[in-house]
Amino acid sequence: MITDKFAQYFCRSYSYNNMDRADCLYQQYIRARSDYNGSPLLPSHSCITELVSRVIGDMHGGGGKAPDIVGLTVEHLQYNHPSKVVTLSKLFQLIMLCGRVPSGFRKSYIMDLNQGHAFEST
Repeated sequence: MITDKFAQYFCRSYSYNNMDRADCLYQQYIRARSDYNGSPLLPSHSCITELVSRVIGDMHGGGGKAPDIVGLTVEHLQYNHPSKVVTLSKLFQLIMLCGRVPSGFRKSYIMDLNQGHAFEST
């Protein structure tokens, strides 16, 4: 009973107001799609979930002392729910499909690892 009401609500919410306009928009979409010629996604571009999982597993955490710019550490990836690996692999596939890295992915910082030891030249 509740599910039927829920389904009826969404049918009303996501239905078209004008049948002719909906048909016109659909035809425009079909015409635009028929001329689309994007870059194909080759098998070499696929980023499989097992690869992402293996890379995360091989990362060295350093005890969680090296967070990224938003505070995430390697441990956040390694001890997260396994479904997050699937989500990450899908994200990487989408990035490769679009051929564009989101601008926020470019943010980073560099940490001085010298720890106060002076460089001695001979």
